Amino acid sequence: LGSGLALSRVLSLCVVAGSCVGKLPQVRAIWKGGSAAGVSVISIWTEMASMGIQFGYNAVRDSPLSTYAEVPILLGQIVLLALVAAWVDGYLSVRLCASCAAVVFGSAAMALRVVPIAVTLSLYALNALLGFVIILPQVLMNCRSRSTGQLSLTVTAMTFGGLTSRMFTTWVEVDDAALRSTMTLNWALTALLMFQFLLYRAPAAIPSLESEAALETLEPEPGLIHCVSRLGSHRCLTDLVGRRFEEHIKMTQVRSLTALSSMATVTSFPSFNNLRRVGSF
Repeated sequence: LGSGLALSRVLSLCVVAGSCVGKLPQVRAIWKGGSAAGVSVISIWTEMASMGIQFGYNAVRDSPLSTYAEVPILLGQIVLLALVAAWVDGYLSVRLCASCAAVVFGSAAMALRVVPIAVTLSLYALNALLGFVIILPQVLMNCRSRSTGQLSLTVTAMTFGGLTSRMFTTWVEVDDAALRSTMTLNWALTALLMFQFLLYRAPAAIPSLESEAALETLEPEPGLIHCVSRLGSHRCLTDLVGRRFEEHIKMTQVRSLTALSSMATVTSFPSFNNLRRVGSF
């Protein structure tokens, strides 16, 4: 029992340390992607309410701080997640900010016993149902789209690891049937969500028919033989034109020399009668 308690304390410290990162990768993914597509808004708000109730209930029952110290940290991160998701999707409003503030102040009121303890206990009894509301909308959304969308695998895996550790510490350190049952239920639902990441992982990209047709229409790049043959044809054409041009020049030169010799013959005769005797005209 002593070794189990020591292990529980070590795991509790690990859970609290991991909660400092918690939802921040999910917040970054939504902010960077500019969209909260694939992330259930119902799940975000239900988890926010559930975290607030858990914090109030544990404070009222005087549970060891090591068994729920991560709850207020995650509550603040979920509030940030809700605000960022509303901002990128364009529905951030004063009413939404007031709703976030109401959840935070309501949680603090339960922890400080401003809210009657009976109300806190009743809300925690309903918290088990909130576990279904938190996970099931996301599970159904993933089933319909056959994808996990913008849902962060890192955050879900960290949540699953934290719940696994927290379930162990709750069973070791807390003698409360409601807490044990709620923690076990949340662990099972998160395990289902982890299974969907394995089920709907992205397949290898297969080229579509349109891309194949587009590739077929592209002119293939000319090879070495094709380039050499074109060069040879060009050289032959150049040689042919060059020979014809040289022959034309030679014929022109011959005709010019003939004309010049005729003119020289005409000018060499002393009279027109001599030219007639020669028979040039």
